[in-house]
This record gives sequence, structure tokens and C-alpha cells, in this order.
Amino acid sequence: MKSGFDLGDNTIYLRPTYIDLDGNPLKKSGTITFGSSEDTNLYRSDANVLKTDDNFDALALRIGGTEVLSSNRIFHNFIFDLRYKAGNFVLYNFEPNALYLAHLRGYSVSWNDTTGLTGTNSIWYPDMTDHYMSIDLSTAADPLILTVTGSMPVTTDVGSIRLVVIWHGGKGYNNIKFEVQRNDDVWVEVPVDFDIGYMQVSERLHNYAPYPTYTPWKGFRITFSNKVATSGYWYLYGIIYYAPRAPYPYYVRKTGDTIFGTMSTQTIQPRTDNAYDLGSASYRWRNLELAGYGNLGSLRIGGTEVITSGRVLQNVSADASIITSGVFDVARIPNLDASKITSGVLDLARIPSIDWTRMPFDTWSELLSEIGNNVGDYLNLTYLQIDSTTVITNSRVLQNIIQVAQDWIPDGNSTRNLGSTSNQWHRLYLGGELIFGGDTNLYRSGSNILKTDDHFDSLSLKIGGTEVISSSRVLRNISNVDQSLLPLTGSSYNLGSSDLKWNAVYANNFYGTAHYADVCFQDLICPICNKHFKVNDKLVLLVTKVSEKEIRCVPAHLECA
Repeated sequence: MKSGFDLGDNTIYLRPTYIDLDGNPLKKSGTITFGSSEDTNLYRSDANVLKTDDNFDALALRIGGTEVLSSNRIFHNFIFDLRYKAGNFVLYNFEPNALYLAHLRGYSVSWNDTTGLTGTNSIWYPDMTDHYMSIDLSTAADPLILTVTGSMPVTTDVGSIRLVVIWHGGKGYNNIKFEVQRNDDVWVEVPVDFDIGYMQVSERLHNYAPYPTYTPWKGFRITFSNKVATSGYWYLYGIIYYAPRAPYPYYVRKTGDTIFGTMSTQTIQPRTDNAYDLGSASYRWRNLELAGYGNLGSLRIGGTEVITSGRVLQNVSADASIITSGVFDVARIPNLDASKITSGVLDLARIPSIDWTRMPFDTWSELLSEIGNNVGDYLNLTYLQIDSTTVITNSRVLQNIIQVAQDWIPDGNSTRNLGSTSNQWHRLYLGGELIFGGDTNLYRSGSNILKTDDHFDSLSLKIGGTEVISSSRVLRNISNVDQSLLPLTGSSYNLGSSDLKWNAVYANNFYGTAHYADVCFQDLICPICNKHFKVNDKLVLLVTKVSEKEIRCVPAHLECA
């Protein structure tokens, strides 16, 4: 049957079909061949195993109904059950006997950005227990760079690196680059192997790597870049570093275990840490010449410890000749034991055998200039005098200060007072402005004139000792008004009200407008007929009272008068 015909359709399906090229339909084996050239095969290789020896191209890959490889080639929903926790770690140690570079020869470990990183020191624990650091992929930097540098190798030291990079199935950083730093400070990238489900940076052979890690190096860095995740975590469980490998000793044996005429072009180290001596009490080395430094647990002279492992100087005595010239730098004196220093205060009088005539200071200012704040944290004085005049008393009172040639600024905003309720300054003389809150100014604008260009808020206002505006904003005690009183807006404000009326109004003239009545009465009923006034009623005024100064009138209907 040639191409162009279907076997079944989308509504009619075949029953289970058994394929066997040998003619036996019950054998449940054989091959389905695709293409006119019959070069793509799908067949059964074992019980419940469907296999092809050719390439397989799918939009996505599902296992057990769960997608594990997406259409954009991202692994997810994988669970890795390895050394520590299932599916949670990125880097993990696989060589427990290796040296840990972070604990070797003063190496420094740094990240370009610690945002989203927790427990960055945890990956350097050498006990192989469950220590890890986490990377919050929602906030971590891109790129994220781990750098380790130090002072390890001499010219011929060699080092190598082994680590395994494993990540939980899911999005994270697509690119991981590994670099080593040579002795000439040049950084060289080391190739990275990619395998299914994990990444591995391993020790390379010379014929593989463009730059083998057997070459001497003194630092390395790992760069995570191209972050494709906005949530979730990666976990780092530590990295193994060989730095350096076990050195090759060069010995010229004389007798027994004696080493004679030793010449080495590599690092010499004992086979076991803290187990062997260099010389003995009877056979000692004469001089020890070092171009660098000696890293000692403590220092003994004549069998007596003089500098402890905590860098404390003890069991040392000195005569006055120890300081003969130059600068007495107190900051360079190591920690003294309790017999020389008390409560963190360096008491110079208690240091024995110091000849003060040899101290190159003529004044206290020179001494303070040299030692700064390095005598503990302060100088412990009974009082302070300048030119035989006390300026700070033993009760810490400042006195006899003639002038202050600087600004006085408190050590915090709105934290200090100038005076108190019980101890107040007598007078305050200002030639400029008094500024409140940083933006409200009170200043002198003219002789005997105090002015502010900002708002003024007061409980009440007094003039000449008499209150003229009360705390409830009542105007009172005004003798006269030397101007016209005008409302802010025409026809908007009243002089008095229906409830609060002025007793009497004295005026030469009353003026109304063309659209309003000139005279208004609150009387709404005629006092004669007791009927309400209406529009267009004709009124007359009835005189109700006559006195020496005034008459009083009320309106009434013309016809009722």
C-alpha cells in the first residue's frame, strides 16, 4: 500500500495491532518503518520498552504524564536523590578527602552582589555535613559571580578543581562559566562538561583541555549568567578544591632519617598536620630567614610564651632604652595583660620603666596629635587644663572658654537641648535668623521690629500686655479702628446675626444698593392688625419710644395707622 491511504481515521480506531515481520502476529515484536527509504525504525527492545535507533524529534517530552522537557528545551519536574537533599542543590562535594581552598592560606571569598543570597559562608564547612547556602532566583543578581583569591602557589605549585553542579529541574541560570587565575594574574576559562540532568566541572587531562587546571593557579571564579527564572531557589552545598596537589620532596639522604643538603623547587609540607617538629630542643636551626611571614600559633622565647595565640603580649619587661627617639606610637603596642591595662583604658603611669624625658612631646597637643584616639577609646583624665586654666572640671563642667570658633552641631536631629527647665540661659543674642524646623525664620527686620515671613500660630495675641485676640479667636479690647472696615467679598458677610445683634449702631448715613431695600426690619407682623406683611404693602413707622437722644419706631400697615 503506497502513501496516500489511511489505516483508520479520527473516529474509527484499530483494535490492538501486533506487528511481526516474520509473519507471526502473536510474537509481539518487529518494526514499524517510516519513510520511503525505510531508514527510520520504531520497535520493541524489551518488555514494555519502545525504542528507536534513529533521532527522535518531539514538541515536548512527558514521563508518567508529566512534562520533563519543554518545547524550549528546559528541564523541569525532575527529582535528583543524591548526597544531601532530594532535588534541592546546585553544587555538592563528591571528594571528602580534598583540601578546602577557603580554609587554606588566607584565601578571601567574595560575591559581586549578595542580594538574595543566604548563608554564603555555609559552603566552606569542611565537616561534610548538611551545610548549604541558598540563592533566591527572584532577586539574585545576573550575572552572579563567586570569586576566591589568595596567595597560595609559588612558581611550581599546581592545583586542580573538582566540583559537581546539579540543579533542581526548573529554570535558573542558563550559563555557568568557570575560570582560574594563573600566577601572573591572568584569568583563563576552563571548559565545562554538560551532561543530562547535571553539569560537571572536573579535572582535565593535558590532551583534553585548552588550558589544563594542572597549571599553577592562585584563584578561581564561577559566573552564573543568563537568569531565566523569576522565582524559586537554588542551593549551593560546597565545592571541592585541590590546591595544591601533594608536593614531590627532593631529599639527599645521609644516614637514617636525617635529611642533608635538601633542595626543593616545590612546597615542603609534613605528611600529617600538627604532628612533626622542625628541629628539636637539642638540635636547633640557627637562623630562620623568611622573605614573607611566619604564621605561628604562638611565640615562645626561652621556653616562655610571650605572644599568645590571641596575640596578647605577656611575660615581657623593658627598660627605658626601649624608646630612645622617634614617635611613641601607642597604637602599635599589642594588647597588654591585666597588670598593664585596666578596664580598657591605657593608663600610661602603670606601664613600668618608661622614661618620660625620652618621650618626644613638648605639649599635650603633640601627644594627642600622634596617638589620636588609639589609647583604648579615650584618655582617662581627672580634669583638663590649658595654660594652667581649668577648662573641663572633674565633674565634666565646661568653663573658662573665651570663644568658640566653629559651629555647634548636635550629634542627632532634635535630640539635644540648649539649657533645661531648671537651668536656663539668661539672654540669647542673635545677629542673624532663628530658624525653626529648618524652614521657619524669625528675624529682625528693623530697629525694635521682630518679623517672620512664614505663618505664625499662637494660643492668643497680646499687645502691650492686653489680650486683643483670645485663644477662641475673639477680638476684644480694641480701643479704636483707624480705617474703614470692609468685607472680603461684597454682599457676603453680615454685621451681627439674628441671634447675636449689636445693641446700637450710630452712623451718619446708611447706604443700600439698587437691588436691595435700604432699611430692613425683623418685625414680620403688623402690631395693629397682627397680620403678616406682604410684598407691596404700604407701611408707615409708628413711634414707640422718645428719649433725649433717640426715638424708636416699628413698621405698620398704612391703612391700620
